[in-house]
Amino acid sequence: MDLSDQRTQIILVIVLAVLGGLYAWFTYLYTPKKEMVDELTTEISTLEDEISVLQIVADRSDDVLAELQAEQARWTEVLRSFPTSSREEQVLATLSAAEKTSGVYLLEYSGGERRGRPLYFEEDYTLRILGQYHELGRFISELASAERRMAVRRMQIQHPSAAEQSGGGANAGPTPTEDELIINLVVTTYVVREQSGG
Repeated sequence: MDLSDQRTQIILVIVLAVLGGLYAWFTYLYTPKKEMVDELTTEISTLEDEISVLQIVADRSDDVLAELQAEQARWTEVLRSFPTSSREEQVLATLSAAEKTSGVYLLEYSGGERRGRPLYFEEDYTLRILGQYHELGRFISELASAERRMAVRRMQIQHPSAAEQSGGGANAGPTPTEDELIINLVVTTYVVREQSGG
């Protein structure tokens, strides 16, 4: 190749211009566009995944809504089984019925502490009961199944002779027999707070 030849020089300049143009096109046009296309492809893929998830949720939305409504109905029904006001006479009636059914003897009774919770109040009642083990079990079972919701929080069992030695004997009521015990209980009742705003 003779570089002094004018025709060769023209061809060489054209080849270099084409190569330069290709380089400039690749560097300044193709590469940024490719990066943009890659970013758009990734974004489209992410959106497709999100749409798939949303479609699954949408397909299940009726089921989820039905489940939510069922749970709300169950919750409302549970709340209806709790009183919305404190009624000591109801508590006494429940305790009296459980006492008669189980065969225990209620020696002492006193109302106690009231604790506030977000949706309800807890009210404690302290009881002193005379009875046998199986009667105690029946008494607690009666409380658990009563319409007025109650739960035993604390329980202390002692023999009547120990109670008399500590000065806390059963003065009123029947004389304890050998197989009877004195049972101190703290029973909790629940009062639902009035719901505002429906």
